[in-house]
Amino acid sequence: TAFYADLVSRIRAIFSDASITTDIMVGFAGETEDEFKKSLKFAKDIGFARAHIFAYSRRSGTVAAGLKNQVSNAQKQTRAHLMAEATKQTETKFLNSQIGGTFPVLFEKQENGIAEGYTPNYTRVICKTEKVLAGQILDVLIESVKEDYDNYPVEEITHGSAYCVMVKGAAVHNKGIKCRLEHHKCDGATTAFALE
Repeated sequence: TAFYADLVSRIRAIFSDASITTDIMVGFAGETEDEFKKSLKFAKDIGFARAHIFAYSRRSGTVAAGLKNQVSNAQKQTRAHLMAEATKQTETKFLNSQIGGTFPVLFEKQENGIAEGYTPNYTRVICKTEKVLAGQILDVLIESVKEDYDNYPVEEITHGSAYCVMVKGAAVHNKGIKCRLEHHKCDGATTAFALE
């Protein structure tokens, strides 16, 4: 863990907005409560921008299935929940750290008035707009955190304005960062925000 923490520290020293992501398995055979607590603390200390959490699933015929001290399903689910909660907090902290920053977004595709793209740290952006943004790189200024995407009022699209959503991961969740596009090819202000 010391090597990994040092590596992350060195990456962040060079790329301050680096999005450090990971997969974390909990409840592997023999995992003690103390070991889990150390893993939980390590995940918090690293401050992952996103993490996929899953519980170990015993599979017959594998070496791991025959190991002693299997963790109960109830313990595995509890640990997975605790780890998911911890990494959701680090994800929110990461998004908050982006406030006030301007990042280029490469819009890759556009369908039915929705343009999608990514920032350099692989934060997904969805933008509702009538303008053709696909194939363009536009700067996004992140302004604030937004709690509820579904009830966010969509402003009228005028003078090149667009409505954008930055999304962490493949699915839209319930927290985000409000931002706007600033680019010489866009006329007028653009309302947007980033979601976890």
